[in-house]
Amino acid sequence: MQELSFIPKQSEKQVFLSGSRSFVALTDEVYESLQKIMQQGLGIVLGDASQGIDAVVAQFLRHMQYPYVTVYTLSARAGFKPDKRWQVQRIKAAQGNFTDQERHMQKDRQMGDVADWGLAIFDPISLNRYGNLQVSAGTLRNTIQLLLRHKTVKLFYIFEQAAKCHEFKAAI
Repeated sequence: MQELSFIPKQSEKQVFLSGSRSFVALTDEVYESLQKIMQQGLGIVLGDASQGIDAVVAQFLRHMQYPYVTVYTLSARAGFKPDKRWQVQRIKAAQGNFTDQERHMQKDRQMGDVADWGLAIFDPISLNRYGNLQVSAGTLRNTIQLLLRHKTVKLFYIFEQAAKCHEFKAAI
């Protein structure tokens, strides 16, 4: 992929990117969708995981020199090194006896609040280290949260070793 030939004016719209931590590479279809997002100047709301979708997408956006990215983190520093032009939004989780997963859910809800729609990159069925089937619960939860807020979600997933895509809209 080549860098954008020009950086469009920033749109007021934002897209929440969510995905499995198990991903190490994006499909051509996902790259095409990211290119369309950049061509429209959409703001990208991205988590800060040091592996998986967050890290892979961040590396791609940094390579493309795309400036309209906000990285959400619970820590003092993001899990990967953000581009200097990107904003970093530190989220302070509610006080209490919360698990790491519950704190990340609070962060993800805030990311969903600011986004106008979502792009979920989901590997729905895979084997965990014990040989049991598993799904990316966080990606599924983020997708449902956005739909409950009447926001569209474009969902990429791998099934039977083929990339597929569906767009979901809230029925209400």
